[in-house]
Amino acid sequence: LSFQLEDTYVIGELLALVESAFRSPDTPRKVAVLVDRTRSQATTIGPQDVRRVLEYMLSWQDRILCLAYATHSDFHYDLMRKVASMAEFNAAPPVEPFRDIDAANAWIRQQI
Repeated sequence: LSFQLEDTYVIGELLALVESAFRSPDTPRKVAVLVDRTRSQATTIGPQDVRRVLEYMLSWQDRILCLAYATHSDFHYDLMRKVASMAEFNAAPPVEPFRDIDAANAWIRQQI
């Protein structure tokens, strides 16, 4: 599953998109998730959302093979590194932040 975030958004919108995709009968049972926010300048995701993203991911962990998050923002990159650490600690699927979409896609191909 690939989600391209542009302009501004709030974390609830992203999570709603993911949930809608997972509930779709067209979505395979197990998927790699790619979040591409390289075209977004939004800063509406804050530190309080790290736990929220992790808890949400854990609720779908039986469906997620891995999650790659591509961003040019240092702030969001660091937040996703925290999510990745917490995911590993909680035995969740692997999460990895990236600075560019090509590296994120390459990592996903290695994971599946």
